[in-house]
Amino acid sequence: MSVRLKQALVIVTTDMNTRLLELELVETCDIPAFMAAAEPTFSAELRAKVGGGLYDGDPMATYEEWLDDVKRTLRVIEYGESPGLS
Repeated sequence: MSVRLKQALVIVTTDMNTRLLELELVETCDIPAFMAAAEPTFSAELRAKVGGGLYDGDPMATYEEWLDDVKRTLRVIEYGESPGLS
């Protein structure tokens, strides 16, 4: 499951980056503001279960660890970096 979860995140990030480039908005994209708007819409079920998918449940990750991974991946949009780099 963690591979699929990561693949989905990378695909969405790539598509989002492509769309921002098309709209010429990539320079003004503010990931912290985006996350501040998006995170309140995450369901209680997502918050409770998504950590299990980060490392296939071994170890079981917390929602906060998953969210940190999402933010690292989204850096590709804000900074043009590879998601694997810190």
